[in-house]
Amino acid sequence: MKQVLSLIFLILCCSSLYAQIPPAGTGCYFNGRLYYHNVQATPTFGLNYRYQYDSNYYYELTCTDNQYAILGGALTTGFFNTPVNCGTSSSYFANTGVMYYYNVVNCGLDYLIPFLLLPLSVAGAVFIKRSVSVTVPVGS
Repeated sequence: MKQVLSLIFLILCCSSLYAQIPPAGTGCYFNGRLYYHNVQATPTFGLNYRYQYDSNYYYELTCTDNQYAILGGALTTGFFNTPVNCGTSSSYFANTGVMYYYNVVNCGLDYLIPFLLLPLSVAGAVFIKRSVSVTVPVGS
């Protein structure tokens, strides 16, 4: 019996050590941003952990810079598939988000279309005006 209890204790200790590192390709999503730079796991109640992320490293979910993130499924744990919590502070209840799998995508030129449309339209109008010159004969 003593060996079984020590084995269970050893398994629980080792599993809590492995839980400190978030799985690859996951990030903390809250407030419309996906934070991706893990700082540390914060011990919480029991053997659960709450991953802490640096608030300076994040992706937007729309193309605002050169890259953006596309969310996959939520990271779940346990028998009931409960979402894994995370945040940008060490407090368990502040800045609470949910862990998600994600992919980073480079932005295309689609977001530049409004900026490119006006100069191209002006250049096209100037080109058409120069190439189509209508001369009206005098006295006809």
